[in-house]
Amino acid sequence: MKTEGQYPVFSELQPDGSFNYTTVSEKYDFGKNENQLRRLSMGLQGQVQVGYSIDKIDVFAGYNYLYGLSDTYKYDSPGDKKITRDSHMISIGAAYKF
Repeated sequence: MKTEGQYPVFSELQPDGSFNYTTVSEKYDFGKNENQLRRLSMGLQGQVQVGYSIDKIDVFAGYNYLYGLSDTYKYDSPGDKKITRDSHMISIGAAYKF
């Protein structure tokens, strides 16, 4: 993977309202796996959704949870602690029927 670009540094706001820019040009070799992440992981996922329809309007809410079962790093973490990825997602929405 190769990354090249010019990005504003938002923490360096100038008095005239502009931002300083930084230039990035770097390569990442997936074969070397420099960040030591595993390329395959397992987990459990659960999802709950509720919805209600009022005439031409539908409203809904949902919750997703992902619990990682496998250690995401190839090397032993400090203190031999297992490092997994868990994620939560809450969604709400509305739709209008024409």
